[in-house]
Amino acid sequence: MSTKELSVVHVVVQDEQASATVEKALEGSDWGRLTYSSVAEYLQGYTALRSGCVLVEVSTAGAADLPSLWGSRHALPVVVISANADIETAVEMMKGGAFDCLELPLNPHDLRRCIAGAVRFSEDSLMDQKYNEVLRQRVASLSAREREVMRMLAIGSINKVIASRLGLSRRTVETHRRSVMRKMEAASVAELIGMSLTLEKAARPEGRRPAIDRSAAVAEELSH
Repeated sequence: MSTKELSVVHVVVQDEQASATVEKALEGSDWGRLTYSSVAEYLQGYTALRSGCVLVEVSTAGAADLPSLWGSRHALPVVVISANADIETAVEMMKGGAFDCLELPLNPHDLRRCIAGAVRFSEDSLMDQKYNEVLRQRVASLSAREREVMRMLAIGSINKVIASRLGLSRRTVETHRRSVMRKMEAASVAELIGMSLTLEKAARPEGRRPAIDRSAAVAEELSH
């Protein structure tokens, strides 16, 4: 039996027809469901420890509330539902941080497919967050000198250059290098460089974005 936690679909939808479509789209799925009366209620109980997505109806949330849903780099992907999802508004929402934008009335099959994509993105993001935390813990175990050596290894410096820059003997650099590789659990310098790039990317103060920019695709869908 799998011990994997269920992904949760958080529903902030008041439109009765849309709610019925959401219910139908979730039938037989492995996703949990939580319903909220407002964005504020959702944010109050939100936790980043479980994957999932948010379905939010614009008339329920209010356009001004939407940025708060994707303002955190750990926020869940948001699928916006609107009765007036014109192309310009949809594209702006996608560029602003929404995972997708759907127009009422909803098609249950399209909605289910959209939810599946958002949940997969969330699961991948959560795995990335956990891996990043593991890397941060490994870096924290390094001494100050080992961190200096790691930074230089990460930019491709060889032992001779590192020794010269840090005023160390090559043997000392080799000792620090072995320690860095062991503590970071890196099998090669190439893997260590990859870890450094991952940490650098995770530290950037930028919001979450879908794995693929779908704004153009959404604009095309809404034009039909």
